[in-house]
Amino acid sequence: MITRTGTYFAPYSHEARLETLEIPGLRYLAVQVPEHHDLAIMKAARGFDRDLEAIVQMHEVRPFELRTLCERFDETWLTGPQRLADLGFLSAIEALFGEDGADDAKRLLDELRERRGR
Repeated sequence: MITRTGTYFAPYSHEARLETLEIPGLRYLAVQVPEHHDLAIMKAARGFDRDLEAIVQMHEVRPFELRTLCERFDETWLTGPQRLADLGFLSAIEALFGEDGADDAKRLLDELRERRGR
């Protein structure tokens, strides 16, 4: 059976938000990683259980801002059905913020898209 799937990319301008890790002993190598909201969006887009578990663990250590996640998701370019991407994103949000958080995220996405005319 052939099914439709999407391709997701990092949020717009994620390169400008890269964070440099301080690793003792490294003098000639700079290691940069995505800002944690950007990384969460990238992991949520993949949709694997282990990625969702990682997002939950990240949230426990350094909580995410719901609005920032919604804004970054809204600016993430994708191919494939938007509806499927939204369902995956809202499932991740529910794991982090509960059902009320997912409802809030849905409203925020609708508001952002209305502003952009999408």
